Parts: sequence; C-alpha cells; structure tokens
Amino acid sequence: MEKYLFGATSKFKFICKPLKILFQVKKVKLNSKKKETLEIESTRQRQAPPFLYLFFNKLLINQKNYKLTRILQNIALKMKRPGVGVGVFILNKDLNKFLMSKRKDCDRIALIGGHLERFETICECAQREVLEESNLQIPLQEYREYPSTVNAIHKEDDYHYVTFFAAAIKPENQEVLNTEPEKQEDWEWYGEEEFVKAFQQKQLFYAIEYLFKTCNEDFNILIEIIKKLLQ
Repeated sequence: MEKYLFGATSKFKFICKPLKILFQVKKVKLNSKKKETLEIESTRQRQAPPFLYLFFNKLLINQKNYKLTRILQNIALKMKRPGVGVGVFILNKDLNKFLMSKRKDCDRIALIGGHLERFETICECAQREVLEESNLQIPLQEYREYPSTVNAIHKEDDYHYVTFFAAAIKPENQEVLNTEPEKQEDWEWYGEEEFVKAFQQKQLFYAIEYLFKTCNEDFNILIEIIKKLLQ
C-alpha cells in the first residue's frame, strides 16, 4: 500500500479522476491538519496510458502547487514500464557480416530496429523497421526470429528494454539507404573484427551488448546461431 498526501485544493478532485483509471482508491479522509490523504494501491497489471504519463510529467510542471507536482511526477515514474524493442540482423550473402550504424542520440552502434507495435509479431516489426530505416524490401517469410531475448538495463541513461531479435539476408539487387539520417549515421557492414572492437570499446548499443554477453562474448557463436536460422 502506498500513501500520497495532497493539499486540500480544487486540484485534488480534478487529479483524482484520471488516477482512478490506474489505481484502486482505498479511502480519502481528512487528518488533524485538514489535509486530504489518498490511500491508493498500484494496479500493476495495467500499463499506464501514454497520455497520462505525459500529463503528469509535462503539463503539471506549470502548476503553482510545486509539492503536488512532485508527488504526481513520482507516481508517473512508478507507472513507467520497460519498453519492448526488436533488433534486426541483416546479413550479407556470405553470412559473416551484418548492418550496423551509430545512433545519434547516444553515440552507440546499433542494429536496425525499433519499438514493437501492438499486435505485431517479431518478424512483422523487423520487416517494418528494416523498410523504414534502410529502404530494403524483404518479404516477411524470409525473416527468422532469434531464439533469445534480452532484458537490458542501463540506469544511467534511464534505459530499460526487453528486446527481441530477428534476422534476414539482404537482397543482392537492392541498395541499402540511410532513410533516417537525423537519427543515425550511414549503415555499414560489421564483421568479427569491427564488432568485437566496438564491444571492447563499449560502443555497442545496450541490447546488442547484452546479447553478445549471452554468447560468451564470442562472435562465432553469435554468427553461427544466426546462420542456422537462415540456412
């Protein structure tokens, strides 16, 4: 059970309405100091709607009641859940290199990938992200889902994602384009030498770094798993 103290203002009734969507309200009472205490129990099974998270974090910062704002921001952080992403290995015809690029938001080297949308399969997400980020048009049936997922946590950058992976082979008659240059540098082929160097210099994006560790930090193990999926 978690207790939150709210000042007895008109804002209280206004704030309680959206909170009831996410919390089971146990009781509201006046204490001896004539301040309202709201006892609520988190409903962990439900994901906080994005509009509520933005509401608490962005709009309330302009409210005069600073203490109330801080309380609501803390509640919003408790609502936040790990993200779900998909990383995609696009391999060359020799099956010994895959496409990677340096992201401009964190200066780390990452695979093609992004967020898993509602009702998407892993391979459907992979296909969509590959088209959006590289302009490669690969049929859905040519994608294969990687057998492992990673739970990557990096508190310093407020990063927590559960990431799935998929793999496909680049069509020989198609050119790789950087269709989102504002987000990443041009795509390059990474083989064992380039990949291991990036790992040793701590330049890999968190999810692929975690995945590589599950392969005993051995590039050959990683590439052999991918080859078996595609052959």
